[in-house]
Amino acid sequence: IDYKNIEVVEKGKIESFNFTECNCIQGPNDTVSINTDFDDSFLLYDCESIDQCNAESVFEPVPNVTDECDEYPNRQDYVGGSGVEFEKACFNNFRSPILQDGGAIHVINAQVDLETCTFTNCSTDGNGGALFVILSFLDCEIEIEECIFDSCSASENGGAVYVYVSENNNELEVDATICQFCNSGQNGGAFYIFFNRKNCNLEFEESIFDSNMAKEEGG
Repeated sequence: IDYKNIEVVEKGKIESFNFTECNCIQGPNDTVSINTDFDDSFLLYDCESIDQCNAESVFEPVPNVTDECDEYPNRQDYVGGSGVEFEKACFNNFRSPILQDGGAIHVINAQVDLETCTFTNCSTDGNGGALFVILSFLDCEIEIEECIFDSCSASENGGAVYVYVSENNNELEVDATICQFCNSGQNGGAFYIFFNRKNCNLEFEESIFDSNMAKEEGG
């Protein structure tokens, strides 16, 4: 089994991947999968591998905030609007309805801001075990900060998070987030991200990906 966290499947759609202050788990070659034959200079590593660095250089993981957050009773579904914001929210044991994506949160064409949220055992028969986002607007941003995705699953793509962007100048930032024990039936055991336009940026900082698995690519 190959343990990979990000899969790049098409040339020319992404300006850069910058891995800043992250833990690559098994090093760059086992963290990124590239399916096409092209220059990989847009992949920028400023990481240390857990199996190579000493204990003092590994940053402290994000604390578990389950006991301090507001537990949501229902799955959240948004289409349009000014944006979706959750802070200190817990989503436990959610499953999307049949033939629908996004186990806990389903968003179409709205900005997303998640801060100090916990997603535990969320699942879907489609894409995005915890979070599913489609953006077809210009200049939208998805921010995921100090969140935990634990034991989430998708029968298709994105065990924890699925993002599809079909317009220019959009951005996804993931900061100080833990994604562990998530899995997918197809691609992206942790995150599945597809930018189908130019000038879109993806940034991961101080985040941990541990024991995530995919049946196909991008565990």
